[in-house]
Amino acid sequence: MPTTTPFFVGIAGPSGSGKSTLARAIEKQYPTIARVRFDNYFKEPEECEQINGEPFWDTPKSLDLDRLHKNLLDLKSGKPTHAPLNYDRVALTRSWGTIEPAPVMLIEGFLLFADERIRNLFDLRVYVDLPEDLQLVRRMKRTPREEYVRDIIIANYRPHAVVARQCAHHVIDGARSKREVQEKIMEIVRKVNNLV
Repeated sequence: MPTTTPFFVGIAGPSGSGKSTLARAIEKQYPTIARVRFDNYFKEPEECEQINGEPFWDTPKSLDLDRLHKNLLDLKSGKPTHAPLNYDRVALTRSWGTIEPAPVMLIEGFLLFADERIRNLFDLRVYVDLPEDLQLVRRMKRTPREEYVRDIIIANYRPHAVVARQCAHHVIDGARSKREVQEKIMEIVRKVNNLV
């Protein structure tokens, strides 16, 4: 268990900006970093807002932000916390376990800065920006429904993007290579807190 308060790094950005890929790479390279996945906090489909009879996942209302807030408060105080470790939205299965605090806690998610309580817990907030045309191209690889991606997912994210950019300590160009973005984030972390 760490003897000092964990340093919280939050990474937000639109769908397709490479947040999860980036977070996995950082976690693998730096053993002093532990990761919390925002996507594990999605509610069950019947609890989510519906669009055309389908769960609309891309809204804060479809996330259990109260639970995430509690888990982050536990970790911030240096305590282990019982939390969702994985959520499969296709199979609708969720696994639970204990997350241990680490010197650096990395939390990434597209709507991570939408909730003020959660936003204020971060020592460092990074926003990975991406033009909407690239958001469309990248998201279409996962969700090949252009009208839905463009008119629902991207359009609904715009107001959240404004908030996330404004509150971020650093905004990074997500159109750069994954390696360049990763190196930039780690450079920022080292400057702010010499833990990695």
